[in-house]
Amino acid sequence: MKRLARPGPLAATALALAAASASAHMHQICYEGLPENGYRTIVVGCRDDAGGFCKVAAISNAASYNPTGHGFVWPNMPLHGFSYYRATAGWLPVQATIEFTDAAGTLKASRTCTVSLGVHQQHGDRPSAGTYLEGYSTDVSGLVMTGLWRAHFTHAGNNVTVPGDFVAVSGGVQTSPGGFVMRSTRDSLGTWATRSFTDALQAPASTRTYAVGLKIEGVPMHDQFSESEPATLVRQGLVSLIQKESAWAPALHGGAPLAIPSALASQPAWDRVALAGSFSAQAHHSNSFTLRGQYASVSAPRLGLRVLRCLLVGQTCPPAFAEGWRAESKDDDGTHPGGLSVDYWHLPAKIEIDGKAFELRGKVVQAGSALGPQPAAVAAGLLGEYAVSAAGAEVHWRPYNSDPKVASNRLVQWRAVMDGKDSTAASAHGSVVTPATLTAYALGIKLVPAGTPPDSDGRPFLRLRDSVSPAWLCSAFAGLEGWRGCEEHKLLRVDTLCSVHPELREYGLCEKP
Repeated sequence: MKRLARPGPLAATALALAAASASAHMHQICYEGLPENGYRTIVVGCRDDAGGFCKVAAISNAASYNPTGHGFVWPNMPLHGFSYYRATAGWLPVQATIEFTDAAGTLKASRTCTVSLGVHQQHGDRPSAGTYLEGYSTDVSGLVMTGLWRAHFTHAGNNVTVPGDFVAVSGGVQTSPGGFVMRSTRDSLGTWATRSFTDALQAPASTRTYAVGLKIEGVPMHDQFSESEPATLVRQGLVSLIQKESAWAPALHGGAPLAIPSALASQPAWDRVALAGSFSAQAHHSNSFTLRGQYASVSAPRLGLRVLRCLLVGQTCPPAFAEGWRAESKDDDGTHPGGLSVDYWHLPAKIEIDGKAFELRGKVVQAGSALGPQPAAVAAGLLGEYAVSAAGAEVHWRPYNSDPKVASNRLVQWRAVMDGKDSTAASAHGSVVTPATLTAYALGIKLVPAGTPPDSDGRPFLRLRDSVSPAWLCSAFAGLEGWRGCEEHKLLRVDTLCSVHPELREYGLCEKP
């Protein structure tokens, strides 16, 4: 644990915030790569999705370097957006100044990106060899950065460890045909793990694992204390800022195993902002000595009820926000009942960086698929303003297949996307051909100066012409517990909900307050 006399300055913060609106669509990332030829290597990347230009204008404690490999960067990415360096001052942090300009060369924004070397040695993780950066995103403040690292396909699944001064906050998975997902969760501070198997033989399925890492410029990885007064906290670290809630289906705590176990981890307080979630499912040991047989159909955020209220009363909606994470799994024939666990990570709504007060804000976007045997959807609408922190997905099989013992669709892919346009890609299929729809979710976060007026999204999370089941509303939105519609799987258009279920007025959903 490092002890500092006082926090160092956060260069370019004022400029980044003053040009916040102009800085949308500007992204940067920096991290420690794998060691090469005895050097500690640094990778710096930037891009402007609006068509501008960017470059590393200056860098401290490092010199330009030509790597023999790809420096953790996926070879198919545009390599002209990345620069490579070697550390020249021992373990001192490396700080890059990145400038964004328009076509005429006029400066639009200047940002700093700091790499703390050797952080992985403090928490026992090392970046995974054979892992590549596939995408990255930065919020409008220029301070919140997320990166998407991926591994090659392997049997059953694997672990992906992000660079040392990033925290693994979420992940994703992609299976081969016939494979279903049993687990997608954090194994350690910097590592995401997945497991998937084929249903019929319970054999390992070829799996690609993704990990999303988070860092916030000006926020250290670990708590930092005063050198003169060791008990005095100087700066709170990202690791302690991130908190976790967990929940379990009964079978994991001595209860009866279920054919379709589910669990919900809820937010403990209003002054927290959703970051990500995960799940791990398993069959009961009494019916599967390998614990295989339960596979995911839901791993998705749970939303605040005001998101639905503003739509039904005709108000301008604020950005949709999450208040927890929910998951569900199932087998195909009822022979492998079991349980699952859910984890939900969140951050405080107020953060101080270098003496400046900030508010953290979150947003959830979603997209639905058409009805089909292999539904797929892509959610967009975060990049440019929010840094993408997580992806989620949910298969809607019940309206089309009410018998839980009949084979139905389950998730085979959900992952974040940070390619300049989309935010999440998700898909599902079944071991036999059955129809279903699917919803893909993406979560993002951004920092704004304290006192910034509330956001007004202007685009409802749902549309009045969308069709939903009342049972899904109970699952997806907090606060509807006890509503008689929670067992109803028949699809209804959103604009008919209040007439079909007038008792929703008791929840404040159908009339303006």
